[in-house]
Amino acid sequence: MIRDRNINYKYKNEYWPVGTFSCFTGASGATVDAVDANPLVALSGVVGLKMPDPGDSVRHMFPLPSHWDTGNKIHCRAIWTDSGTSANSVTFSILYKEQTFGQAPIAGATPLDTPIVADPHCETGSGINATKWGTIDANSLSADFITLDVEMTAEAADGMEAILFGIEWLYLPKLTDGPQVSDQADPTDA
Repeated sequence: MIRDRNINYKYKNEYWPVGTFSCFTGASGATVDAVDANPLVALSGVVGLKMPDPGDSVRHMFPLPSHWDTGNKIHCRAIWTDSGTSANSVTFSILYKEQTFGQAPIAGATPLDTPIVADPHCETGSGINATKWGTIDANSLSADFITLDVEMTAEAADGMEAILFGIEWLYLPKLTDGPQVSDQADPTDA
């Protein structure tokens, strides 16, 4: 019989493009945009959400995926760009709210257990950036569905035009009904 501790589980990832999110709000009245002001990104066919002002946010509601092993940490990060070439940084906050069916969706209120830190731009105009990983601790999620808010909370310089492409999730897959034991280290790439 193979025991759980003999299985070296591997992280799986999912990418959710910002265009699949349901609500775009903020001080700037941000909307989904074809990124016309950013020719390199626009010519590549990549679409993002301009978030030029702190407070711009995007919201999504989703059922808690049954293939996420919530008994282990779940990691997430923002994928973004800016047309500038300086190393100015932006900070994205991810908040979530666990809810049960029968409730109306409300704003995310719970911050990540390990928040995403300020992320410097790669200094290449329209270069794609990935923030450091934020984390939801093990055994923190058990709801029917989650309301998720992604907000650009700070920028290092006025005039930056941060463009959010999406959110990437990293998780261990739920393969059995019982508990699974992970010996995987937290991700360090990005």
